Amino acid sequence: MRRSLILLVGLIGIAVFAISWRWNTLHPPALAPLVESPSHERNFNQDAVGTLPVKEKRPLPALAAVTASNYGRARDVFERLLADRQFSKAIELYQDFYTRYDESVSSRLRNVLFEKSTELAKLDLELAAQALTSYVLVFYRDVDALLRLARIHEQQQDHQQSLLRLQEAHAAAHTPAELAHIQARIDRVLGDFTQKLASSKDHNGIVSLYRTMIERQPNHAPYYLTLAQAHIAADSPQAALAALHYIEFDPVVGTQAREMMQHLDDVHRDSISDQNLSTVPLIPKGKHFIVNAYVNGLPVTLMLDTGASITVIKSRLVRSAGISIDHSHIVTLSTANGRTNAPIANLNEIKLGNQTIAPFTVVVLDLEELAGVDGLLGMDFLGRYRFTIDREHNTLVLNN
Repeated sequence: MRRSLILLVGLIGIAVFAISWRWNTLHPPALAPLVESPSHERNFNQDAVGTLPVKEKRPLPALAAVTASNYGRARDVFERLLADRQFSKAIELYQDFYTRYDESVSSRLRNVLFEKSTELAKLDLELAAQALTSYVLVFYRDVDALLRLARIHEQQQDHQQSLLRLQEAHAAAHTPAELAHIQARIDRVLGDFTQKLASSKDHNGIVSLYRTMIERQPNHAPYYLTLAQAHIAADSPQAALAALHYIEFDPVVGTQAREMMQHLDDVHRDSISDQNLSTVPLIPKGKHFIVNAYVNGLPVTLMLDTGASITVIKSRLVRSAGISIDHSHIVTLSTANGRTNAPIANLNEIKLGNQTIAPFTVVVLDLEELAGVDGLLGMDFLGRYRFTIDREHNTLVLNN
């Protein structure tokens, strides 16, 4: 009797399970709602995005249920969002897949995005740019996406945005082949943009462009050469010299940089005052000499250093003289404490005795050895003259 009861309970359990399974098969749980309302779908003009396919509307499976097996339904909604130009929502959906599910699902959706952006680019470059921009704002180290977006910006003749994306791709790339390919594209777009600015004689625009390029790729020496050429064209030889000082010993372009520096020294001597001779008193201080000079009309004391290639002023002087610092242009210097980086400042003029150079570029740096003085006078000033240090009479003689 007891065995019969156990058997009867087991049969009832099996029957309940079978009925429940059959009910769920015929009446599946409610799926997630459609992404867009019917009214939005009616207002959507499919012609505006050309041939982007919009398949029959079906609800997206609940996110917890999305797997590679029902990827097709997820793709439908992803494509619908792209077609409706809801790029940010599409990327949110993609990001969820990328974070929570098998990589095969997100990689296939990524390919869908690239295919649709290619189709959009044939019809509306701005929409294609918006789609890819929404993606790279999140996945900012995706080299392929950045290169595709750079190509679209190039087609839009937006050289600045194209260069930005190319340099971001260059920073994210790893293999030598990738880096070489991207650099070649950068050089081509940059050359086109430079030529466009040069044709309109926008030399300051070229200066601004190459400063930006150097800020993003500070170790790419050829940029400094073009920056120096732009400074020369803009009649700023001292700024050109400051740019060339960065690369005068570069193994690839150092020789060219030194030749340009010599050329500047020869051609731009007329920027110095016409008074041929100036005798400046030297003030002994230990093993060094101090000279009295003027920076933007403000009296200063500078330590004479024939071993320094560039003139240095302290930050205190910058503040008191109202000099603006160019933090976008950083110079690397070798000091007694090792190599250090410092910004430049563009002076209206620097005057020593009867000699004036205007304008003049200096480096802003606080050095321990400059205690008690306002800065250091280097060869970028002294090298403009035939000069003699008369230690017997403690004088510096400057001769044009």
